[in-house]
Amino acid sequence: METSHNEIVLYNRGHSFSEFKTVTSSELSKLINSMKAKSCALDAIRTDLLKSSVDVIIPFVVNLVNSSLVSGIVPQCFKQAIIRPLLKKTDLDFNILSNFRPVSNLSFISKVLEKVVLQQLDCHLSCYDLYAKMQSAYRKFHSTETALLRVHSDIITAIDQRKQVVLVLLDLSAAFDTIDHNVLLRRLSERFGVTGIALKWFESYLKGRFQSVSVNNILSEQSPLLYGVPQGSILGPILFTLYTAPLEDIIRSYGLDFMLYADDTQLYLTCSENLETLSIVEECIDSIGDWMISNNLVLNENKTEVIHFYSKFSKSKGLEFLRVGDCSVKSSSSVRDLGVHFDSFLTMESHVSNVCKSVSYALYRISRIRKFLSRTDTESLIHAFVTSRIDNSNSMLYNLPECLTRRLQLLQNSAARLVTRTRLNEHITPILHQLHWLPIYQRTKFKILVTTFKILHGHAPVYLADLLTRWIPSRATRQAVSEIRFIEPTYNTEFYGARSFSVAAPRLWNKLPSHIRTIGTIETFKSAVKCHLFKEHFN
Repeated sequence: METSHNEIVLYNRGHSFSEFKTVTSSELSKLINSMKAKSCALDAIRTDLLKSSVDVIIPFVVNLVNSSLVSGIVPQCFKQAIIRPLLKKTDLDFNILSNFRPVSNLSFISKVLEKVVLQQLDCHLSCYDLYAKMQSAYRKFHSTETALLRVHSDIITAIDQRKQVVLVLLDLSAAFDTIDHNVLLRRLSERFGVTGIALKWFESYLKGRFQSVSVNNILSEQSPLLYGVPQGSILGPILFTLYTAPLEDIIRSYGLDFMLYADDTQLYLTCSENLETLSIVEECIDSIGDWMISNNLVLNENKTEVIHFYSKFSKSKGLEFLRVGDCSVKSSSSVRDLGVHFDSFLTMESHVSNVCKSVSYALYRISRIRKFLSRTDTESLIHAFVTSRIDNSNSMLYNLPECLTRRLQLLQNSAARLVTRTRLNEHITPILHQLHWLPIYQRTKFKILVTTFKILHGHAPVYLADLLTRWIPSRATRQAVSEIRFIEPTYNTEFYGARSFSVAAPRLWNKLPSHIRTIGTIETFKSAVKCHLFKEHFN
């Protein structure tokens, strides 16, 4: 089998996915009820009405879905979409068309069919371990936080070992819209073992699609979708990750560390002070660019970012430029990576500052309407707009200097006073105790411990599990076997080494009482850990 343009290997591991299983009425009813009740102009009836009368309609839906799965043909009416352009960010200029994201609105029944196919495709890919290991988008137990936690741990461990890291954030232009259908079908067949009726179904799904654009309730004429996968569809995101799976082969061939999240690609190289191996990164980016051209994708060199990480205690000179294709990209002092701000010394100061800014604004807005709200409604708003932002990716805030966590703690204190309507001169500890809110530092511990529990029970990415080494007792007594512990790695500095997940997780886990470490269910574990941390702080 020939490969082209730096595509290292197209796998065929002998695991064929040639046909779909038909679904029963009970399975489809359960699936429909679990889906959001979003309607589209293409729907014959409103989705909430369909869901309320699912017992009556389900025989017809089952027949329609199973007929498509068995024949490998997607009905033409399911391949129509209404595009409603949405601004990518609220502060962008709406007069520039490239600032809009073309989100496809599809009929509800077509999304039900896609969901059935997705479940079976996911089962095939998971069963035979065909997913890209470092791809975190659209996968169960994976998230932006798990991806960033691995990257953060790798970088901070390298800095602790007196090394430096160069991180490159690659940007793709209109990635979902330029996918070549023939290349995607070939990749599904050759790399992922999709054959027979199943492959015929995907060909029918991709080809012969039409879309119209709706602006101010005015609908354009239909135009064919010759390239790309619909943004807003159920299958579109997973098909994109399968399409770009060979990127992992290319990057691995250069020996670089990396993390993928949909169309966000992060490359990072650990090197010595003289940065003599940077040419490897440039060569890898060149190969990625060549592969993208041959696969109808475009690497946006102008939006690619570079940052050089090194210890704040060293006298190293920061990286000035890195060649990315035909451009020289200047190294930034701070970058936004999947919603988290990293600075060159990895102090997390810029991230904390941005969180404080957004949380302060949310508190201000809620305070303006507090007199109209009940305590319960206020607490709901606080959790939606304040707590969620404080907790987002907070596993990377463990063991930070108190001056940083104190800034977040003051905001949590303000939120608590807003909920309970207490004055500034009243002591905050009884208020937090009354609300049963864990303080900021304990919340970071809670997140790390829950992530560790998920790793133990197979509910976390493999790339996080690789950071931990389970302790095996020398004498296999019953008590020793039940003691779930991890080996605590050595480190050089408290500021860097102790903050990495590979150190923090074993340290915090091993300190838990044995009866908590042996809990088997996630909800019981969360409750027990929260009570333990609560007592640890307030007693």
